[in-house]
Amino acid sequence: MTCKDVADLQPLYLSGELEREMNPARYSAFRVHLATCESCAREIERTAEIDRALRDGVQADQIESVPLEHRVRLGIAAGRRPRMMMWMAAAAAMAAVVVMGVIGSQVLLMRPSSPLCNAAADDHRAEVVRGEHRAWRTTTPEIQVLAERPGVSVPLSAPPGYHLDRGRLCRLEGQVYLHLVYSNGAQEFSLFLRHRGAELPPGAAKDSANGRPLYTADRGHEHVAFLQTDRLTALIVTDQSSRTALELARFAASTL
Repeated sequence: MTCKDVADLQPLYLSGELEREMNPARYSAFRVHLATCESCAREIERTAEIDRALRDGVQADQIESVPLEHRVRLGIAAGRRPRMMMWMAAAAAMAAVVVMGVIGSQVLLMRPSSPLCNAAADDHRAEVVRGEHRAWRTTTPEIQVLAERPGVSVPLSAPPGYHLDRGRLCRLEGQVYLHLVYSNGAQEFSLFLRHRGAELPPGAAKDSANGRPLYTADRGHEHVAFLQTDRLTALIVTDQSSRTALELARFAASTL
């Protein structure tokens, strides 16, 4: 089964229809492909998260229908069927407006603010949160050798309580970044670094530190902070909170 096949079957899989259909071989091939293709598995998870958010948003918005139902019953009792149909149409229109408003607001909240930030958040979730197997380097000299390719230096200092735990090279939006993971024993965050190019920040700056604008973006449970120096582009990703991401960015702005 190819990636295109998986993309075509994705709606059936997410709705459960693929598993229920009378073709267990196709369902099994679909599952095997997800187990071996990180890109397709990530896309399935991303779509499922969006579906859940939209569904939760719609279900959380309760429509007050009692007054409308009362008017409809009065119309029936008086034999005014045309009026009843008018009220039913109005009710349907009102419900549609509410539902579309909820869906629209959810989509706007989840609208990708930066492909680069989204890619960094996805990489952090796969490699740090889920702990998918990767070839990490764990000593500063080893990491510094890797850092030569994206044209950066390994930061010598870390936020209070944290230490540099490991590093590797990765690709974000087709560019090579040095991915560093810092740990305090209970929490970990990612720092992505490369020589500054034409990377665009996500939206408007939320703060500044050391004369450098700080930007933030959210991607599911991951929170991203973005900043640039004269030489570097840096992204900080944490699954703790947006405030934590911004605090880490302030520290990075003073040390990079």
